[in-house]
Amino acid sequence: MIKCNLSVLMASRRYSIQDVADKTGLSRTTISALVNENGKGIQFETMNALCELFEVQPGALFHFEQLQLDIEYINHKETEPKFFSYTSIEDLSEVEKVLDNSFLITVRLNMKHNFKSFSNKIEFPFSYELDKDGVVNDVYITDLHKSIFNFFAYEGSQFINLRNQLFENEEAFIVKFLEEKLNLTTSPYMNFHY
Repeated sequence: MIKCNLSVLMASRRYSIQDVADKTGLSRTTISALVNENGKGIQFETMNALCELFEVQPGALFHFEQLQLDIEYINHKETEPKFFSYTSIEDLSEVEKVLDNSFLITVRLNMKHNFKSFSNKIEFPFSYELDKDGVVNDVYITDLHKSIFNFFAYEGSQFINLRNQLFENEEAFIVKFLEEKLNLTTSPYMNFHY
């Protein structure tokens, strides 16, 4: 994916979005879209104004970073009921539960970063609770973040973006696991407890 370096260039000069807007005549909306990397494209006039301001070539405004990541299901097995302790978001108190629906899930993390591929198998304990209608409303994931963090820490700090991308996708993986592997109905308002 193409990544914009505007925020780095701005930081090197201690410019705010307003500073860049004032110095280039570009709108704050345009600059903000580039800084937050949510724009759909860039016009040549915009690139020209930014290159003039920062005294750089167009290549300094952008770089290509390949990030591809998926979680591949391998298997799961039921385990004894688990004791789970977590912090309740509602009142920030420590909550303890014994969960009957407990599994050990094995997955493979497949990653590609700038044309290099990496793969690693991890296991993590996982539990869920059903409401009175048999719908999954609460999911308890233990050690998944720790397993992922340890893998990426081992691979090096350059993988922090991949780690963040995985965290964004892990809830989608859990929903798919519940629905496809366990044939359960999940709530669109499901709570994830880590």
